Amino acid sequence: FNKPFTRPAAREEIEKFLLPALSDTVEVERLRGHVGWNQLFRRGERDYSAARVMRSGMKVIDELTEKDGPFFLGVDSFDPHEPFDAPRAYVIEASGTAPKGIEKRGISPIQPFDTPSNRLETINIDDETLELIREMYAAEITYADKWIGRLLNKVADKGLLDNTVVIYLSDHGLTLGEHGIIGKAARLPHYHIYHVPYMIRDPGGRRAGETSDFFASTHDVPRTILSAMGVRAPGAMDGEDLTVLFDGDDPYPRPYWTACYADNVIAGDGRWVLMSNIVGGDDRRLFDTQTDPGELKDVAAKNPEMVETLWNALIDEAGGSLPMFGQKAGVLGG
Repeated sequence: FNKPFTRPAAREEIEKFLLPALSDTVEVERLRGHVGWNQLFRRGERDYSAARVMRSGMKVIDELTEKDGPFFLGVDSFDPHEPFDAPRAYVIEASGTAPKGIEKRGISPIQPFDTPSNRLETINIDDETLELIREMYAAEITYADKWIGRLLNKVADKGLLDNTVVIYLSDHGLTLGEHGIIGKAARLPHYHIYHVPYMIRDPGGRRAGETSDFFASTHDVPRTILSAMGVRAPGAMDGEDLTVLFDGDDPYPRPYWTACYADNVIAGDGRWVLMSNIVGGDDRRLFDTQTDPGELKDVAAKNPEMVETLWNALIDEAGGSLPMFGQKAGVLGG
């Protein structure tokens, strides 16, 4: 997986996957590498990347259960992620067989934007093509879900369900046409990007099927894992121990959630959402998700106190001041 790939596909071999508007972007070389590898090594569904990762995870579970003692296993499928090229059966299930949008011109847009994002009109994505892309993404999700299920079946088959904590979460989502954007636009970090799955399975079945209103985040994962394994944290750690939720207790109060993408920051309290660059000022935008769940209407001017409340939550979370990245404004890909 980690060795440099030196046999990319020829340019003409990727034309059937490339949106014309992306013909002079970095996506050309990315697709050449992706398609080139697939031409050499894909023979069936088992050879797709998520399937390979999950099969490796299942193999590691077999190896770990042969040893006596606890273990931690992290498995990152990467999918569902662009390029959206799930096995054909999943695409047919999600989209059917009749060509749609740009498919009528012989193009299957598996990489539908120039990373990290584009406006729809910039790359000429019409409504029918957008519908197709969403269906291709749905196929990718279904395919990844199936293989995650097989990994979990392995946990069950090895008799581990009664003593194993399973944590399932994602790093980010995608905007698929909402707000006129496709991809992950740093300045428009709406909920499609940050609202991701976050599930914990307790081996005793406590709180099965329930949800929590606590604003859990990825930095809670390490502390939660250590607690679940009975390991005392070596010192102060960011994040909260979420295992207390299964004991009927609550973690330390977290009235606001915060996030960032490049030099843009986000904060919310369950109803209000603030978006801004790290400078703030006139760029601060506020949305009332109770009356505007699509986050379409900026109401910052009418609610200055809420803007300041959420802005101060960001400042506090950052330790007193927001970082200034300048020209090195974080990673925009991924």
